[in-house]
Amino acid sequence: MNLESKNLVLNLFTSPTCSPCKLLKETLKNNNISYIEHDITLSNNRKKISSWKISSVPTIVVCKNDKPIQTIIGYSHISKIKNILQKI
Repeated sequence: MNLESKNLVLNLFTSPTCSPCKLLKETLKNNNISYIEHDITLSNNRKKISSWKISSVPTIVVCKNDKPIQTIIGYSHISKIKNILQKI
């Protein structure tokens, strides 16, 4: 799925010990959906975590033109993710 053509960036907030995070990353890769991973345990991600109010992982924040427009909290089936991305 070509997110760049829509000026979309998928930000994925994860932690190293999160099993659903690992499954979601694998699912996204297998479906050719690119994402930027943000490990919540790293201090350089604190600003985004705070400003985007990330409270659990995995969390996907879809941005358009660098502004958050959609949040998906928890593991979601790939059909739901694709449906959301296609509607944007």
